[in-house]
Amino acid sequence: MFSNKVPLSWLNLMHNKRKLLLSILGVTFAVVIMFVEVGFYLTFFDKNTVLITKLNSDLIMVSKSKLSLIFTQRFSRTRLYQAASVDGVYAVHPLYIERALSMWKNDNNQTRSIRAIAFDITQKIINIPQIEKYKAQLALPNTVLIDNKSRSCYGSKEVNTTTELANSHVQIVGDFTMGPDFSNHGNIIMSDKNFAILFQKNAIDKLEGVSLGLIQIDPDYDIESVQKNLQKTLTDDVNIYTRDEYEQKEKDFWKVTSPVGPIFLMGTVAGFLVGIIICYQILYSNVMSYLKQFATVKAFGFANRYLLKVVLQEALLLSIFGFFVAFGATRVIASIIAEHSSINITVDLYISTIILILTVVMCVVAGIMAARRAFLADPADLF
Repeated sequence: MFSNKVPLSWLNLMHNKRKLLLSILGVTFAVVIMFVEVGFYLTFFDKNTVLITKLNSDLIMVSKSKLSLIFTQRFSRTRLYQAASVDGVYAVHPLYIERALSMWKNDNNQTRSIRAIAFDITQKIINIPQIEKYKAQLALPNTVLIDNKSRSCYGSKEVNTTTELANSHVQIVGDFTMGPDFSNHGNIIMSDKNFAILFQKNAIDKLEGVSLGLIQIDPDYDIESVQKNLQKTLTDDVNIYTRDEYEQKEKDFWKVTSPVGPIFLMGTVAGFLVGIIICYQILYSNVMSYLKQFATVKAFGFANRYLLKVVLQEALLLSIFGFFVAFGATRVIASIIAEHSSINITVDLYISTIILILTVVMCVVAGIMAARRAFLADPADLF
């Protein structure tokens, strides 16, 4: 598209550097919107599946009515006992999650819901190194580990801090790192015994309702074969997933069923459309500024195809300038957001490639629209 000579499109853009700077900033604005929205979109799903990725299991048993981790539907512990009898099953472990009753009192005597995760701490069920470190302390009554990435609304997260959880005094004996997600602003880990004491005081059959069943498979058996046998053996009130399947199921819930995923996509589309409008206005204004020059070019016998090439070259240059400025601005914005909110906006090669393609398409579409005005330039108007 470019020759050895200085392209007319480059000369047009560089003729008025102040106008060029404003044009680049306009494109940058739209590209930053797309960067942030797509970054939030992908980070959002990763954040909501962190717990699943840390589970030390080959298969996961969940209630059939449980659409997502945020819901409380549980299944009978009996199902795990039944699963343990299936050939190829090495071990089964119940995992308990509570949000509704898990009310944490902060330094200002305000109560906030915090996700409580409980299991048999003598077993390596979750791949978090700090659990092994504080295993002895967690065996004591009314003790918890707190997520050091939990939001500030929970108050002090210092070790040995005593506070209230579900109207009972608990002591923080250590911390771990997981981070908040869309539904949970903080996390705590405790033993299953403490879970029963704190949240099931009046239950007749404590620890009967299981949130997630973690199933470990004998290395000599095929995981998918055991999965099929389990699904056939157990009643139809539970589903059996591999860990990757359950992680994808959770992501699909937020992408499709929940309104949150589509909202982020709408933000990206909005940024794209805004970018087309901004880029169109920039290119249209540029075409109008040089309308007589375009008419002169046509008077020398150049066809509309050449004019289209010039305008598209300008669009491509603006897209490249705007993308790289937006990339740098987004990195700064992402670091500021991460520092103040524990939310990391993903800005990697994959996302950058997507945004670059969207930026080029955005500017090219605007260029085609703006070039139509250049086609109307009439050499007769010069006389």
